[in-house]
Amino acid sequence: MSIKNTLGKRIAKLRKIKQLSQEALAEKCEINVNSLSYIENGRNFPSHETLDKIINALEIEPRDIFNFNKTKTKDELLSGIKTKLEIIKDDKDLLNQVYFYLDSII
Repeated sequence: MSIKNTLGKRIAKLRKIKQLSQEALAEKCEINVNSLSYIENGRNFPSHETLDKIINALEIEPRDIFNFNKTKTKDELLSGIKTKLEIIKDDKDLLNQVYFYLDSII
């Protein structure tokens, strides 16, 4: 899969996570909805200005838009979380930060 397709799918996924329609995201970015559609479908690659607008509109960090890791299964996610918790189990401050973050989203 090309970088255009991968990036487009990632933008569409992030938009859906934020519960935005293509129209709403396009409006926030001040771009034509057809332009956003072409980007999401891998037909066009966004300019750096448009990419910056998309990142700001989605309220994400730039690194988040390029996080192309494949989707993990539930078991893979749980295993990864357990492994990371095992690594930090003796660091009370870090455990407190993780707890605070989880508590704020759950």
